Amino acid sequence: MIDLPLVSLDLEILDTDAGSEIIEVGAVKFRGAETLDTFSALVRPKGALTFKVGNLTGLTARDLANGESLRPVLERLSRFIGGATIVGQSIGIDLENLKKAGLDLANRRFDTFELAVLLRPGLKAYDLGSIARDLGVGGDIPHRALADAELARAVFNALVEKVGEHSLETLSQVVRLATTLDWPLKTVFELVHQQRVRRMIESRQVETFGGGPLDDLKPPAASEPVEPDGRFVALNPKSLASSMAPGGEVARSLRGYEDRPAQRRMLQAVATALNDGDTLLVEAGTGTGKSLAYLLPALRFAVENGMRVVVSTNTINLQDQLLDKDVPDLLHATGLPARVSVLKGRGNYLCLRRWLTLFKTDDLSPGERMLLIRTLIWLTRTTSGDRAELRLTPEEDEAWSKVAAAAEVCSPLRCPYHREGTCFVARARRAADSAHVVIVNHSLLLSDVVTGNQVLPEYRHLIVDEAHHLEDEATAQLSRRVTAREVARRLGELADAVTSEGPGLLNEATGALVHATPDDAKKEEHWRRLDRGRQQVVRVRSGMDRLFGMLSTFTREQNRRGEGGPATVRLTRALRSHPLWSEIDILWGEVGRDMLDLQKTVAELIAGLDALSSRDEVQDTTLGELTAQGTAWEETRLHFTKVIAESSDNVIAWLTFGQTDELGVNAAPLDIGPTIREQLVGPLAAAVLTSATLTSEGNFRYVKDRLSLQDAEELTVGSPFNYATSTLVYLPTNAPEPNQQGYQRAVEQIVLAAATELKGRTMVLFTSHSQLRATYMGLRDALDARKIILLGQRVDGSSRARLLETFKSGRPCVLLGTSSFWEGVDVVGEALSCLIIARLPFAPPTDPIVEARSEQFDDPFNQYSLPQAILKFRQGFGRLIRSKTDRGIMIVLDSRLRTRRYGRSFLDSLPSCEMRVGPSNDAGRVAGAWMRGERDHLGMAISLRR
Repeated sequence: MIDLPLVSLDLEILDTDAGSEIIEVGAVKFRGAETLDTFSALVRPKGALTFKVGNLTGLTARDLANGESLRPVLERLSRFIGGATIVGQSIGIDLENLKKAGLDLANRRFDTFELAVLLRPGLKAYDLGSIARDLGVGGDIPHRALADAELARAVFNALVEKVGEHSLETLSQVVRLATTLDWPLKTVFELVHQQRVRRMIESRQVETFGGGPLDDLKPPAASEPVEPDGRFVALNPKSLASSMAPGGEVARSLRGYEDRPAQRRMLQAVATALNDGDTLLVEAGTGTGKSLAYLLPALRFAVENGMRVVVSTNTINLQDQLLDKDVPDLLHATGLPARVSVLKGRGNYLCLRRWLTLFKTDDLSPGERMLLIRTLIWLTRTTSGDRAELRLTPEEDEAWSKVAAAAEVCSPLRCPYHREGTCFVARARRAADSAHVVIVNHSLLLSDVVTGNQVLPEYRHLIVDEAHHLEDEATAQLSRRVTAREVARRLGELADAVTSEGPGLLNEATGALVHATPDDAKKEEHWRRLDRGRQQVVRVRSGMDRLFGMLSTFTREQNRRGEGGPATVRLTRALRSHPLWSEIDILWGEVGRDMLDLQKTVAELIAGLDALSSRDEVQDTTLGELTAQGTAWEETRLHFTKVIAESSDNVIAWLTFGQTDELGVNAAPLDIGPTIREQLVGPLAAAVLTSATLTSEGNFRYVKDRLSLQDAEELTVGSPFNYATSTLVYLPTNAPEPNQQGYQRAVEQIVLAAATELKGRTMVLFTSHSQLRATYMGLRDALDARKIILLGQRVDGSSRARLLETFKSGRPCVLLGTSSFWEGVDVVGEALSCLIIARLPFAPPTDPIVEARSEQFDDPFNQYSLPQAILKFRQGFGRLIRSKTDRGIMIVLDSRLRTRRYGRSFLDSLPSCEMRVGPSNDAGRVAGAWMRGERDHLGMAISLRR
């Protein structure tokens, strides 16, 4: 308990076109568990109560009409709070609303959201209700100001108890690190620390104190590595498939089992591919249950043969599904003694040596201090050391690079944490070495390829799910972007950013070398090299500043979108003939030589440290950090040379200004197919690539060409869903084409009509956030008047998970989403009855990678852009029907589907649905009729070509 008078505070807010209005205030004055007083008031707003707020809070227009004027409420609230510390969930938002309303409170504040993120890492969500459930306090309460203030009080007290559960050593270190921070929550730790010390003195019981922060880490139990025993045991595909048939051992154990013949076909094909060493492409329609179809043969094959199988996914959601549901279900059903682990890239794991080095550093930035506090507390809970468990601020995220595991810094022979088995990278690697199935993401899979198979344990059997993302992820892994901020940060790590004479790796390495030699001449040589290195840092910094300045000027001059906002300029042969580019080329020649000189100095320091007969832990860490610097500067120099001086037909180079107005210098490979074929799939014994969308226009030609897998076996298994009776595709006949006058108005009218008819239950997919926002603003008031909740991705402040949770809740909702909502969204039942696609998902033709790759084709549109768009279109369509009992309508608002020849290719890519065309004004009525099962007057039928 914190022995201070505290006030927990909550506001209910009404958002209108005129701005935000406070409609209710709730506050609780308390000391520990004792309630001292409460405050509650309704405020009469100027605007009308919206359905969304009324539905959330239970308030009515009559309630608010009887409310008070805002000014006297704020005056009473100010007196109620007095000088007390204010507690609340994301309390800064409430205080900002009070400030806008005329009450500016300068009181100290404790944010329950921030405290929960710090103390309870790894929660799926951090809204007040989720935190309360995790802590076991409170229950389902009405979303009203006083009730939320009461819950915030209970959550805060429970979190303070969690603070008190930490050791005195941990509390002391948090207090030490927070001393210089402007961080309100440091008071919580100071008070709890003082209470613990006082209790210890009063009880005369000395608490163990003074141990290191990493002393209590324990290594996990070791497992035997997976190794083949020299014999090969082939799978029996028919027997495996029968176990998934009605009455089979697996089928009997699966909760909610459904007989899926297509799943068994896929399972047999996967088993055969593993037996015969094939490369197999499998398109498995929505509802096939493809994860079980490849996991069962993979698990059995790996156990029977002692051969590791790697499974790669693109999304965290699918990884979680495999680990938390599918794998446990299959292991329970089969009794297989299979071990399964997840492995991520090194940069995702905390390096204990680097962390301890930073922890012992005196000169720390605020971001570094906060990261150390956050990870110090996290280390008492985590078993993985995976940064995915943390929610880092941008400042903490930047500091993460100083504590993340890195190959150049890792020295297993000299690292005590590696020897003890507590190193998180070593733990993950050992778990992978002993696993029959290792689950990774596409990023790690392809980084293993890039590094020459130095990332993953040895494997010869691979299954790639969500394989339609493989080309894009390979492009990302083989691409590089460098910014001025990154260059400045690395130079600052070498030497002080202002004087080049302060702390830095050059100084640390030189000090170690000087200390290690008694020879005065050699000492003088070391000092001269340090001076030379400092001067080189100054020259590189000055040169890179000038280079980025010239590149920025060039980008703005060539920006096809005009001044202001994001800009992208692809570096073509024609642009490289521009006079300014010649100046850039000359300047880079000078800067590149200075950078190479700096690399040589770093290399000399690395060689000197490496030659020391004995190094302490600090010197060993400095050697690792310098080695990482040497690698980074070599990659940076080669990158700029590739972009500026040595243009290649196989490299796409471009310059970008993002939203932050920071220039990026970018390069990507033109064609990644040969890399996939020769370095990923080629060395394997067997590979299976699967997705719900691998075919375009009825064949695998496009994906085979993009991945250079022309000789792969093919299998298409259809969905078990009866689309002919469950799904209607409706095409409005009189909607304008995108970019034509009246198009946006037509989009809003059709969405409004469908949502009104269906009482929500509608998801709208966009290809641009600007159109999503325009539609949100255009529909907000109209939908609210119809008592329909409007949800907008990155518009109303909710996370993707929260948006989907609200949408699935059964309340009348319309959800507007962009890129990430086109796939991976699983809404079963009536909550999603209508899917609206605003625009066909063609990639922007001005994107440098799209533009460059298009130039490889005789017919770029039909050979590249169209098949790519069809795959994404099919992904979007797949959101609609998610079970055998689902029923729904898809409305496509892009009239090019009817007016252009290629429109038929999109329609032919869909399952055999009912298809109708009709006036835009009928869209809502048709949606309602279809969902009610009324087939008359649905519009004119059109048929698919088969």
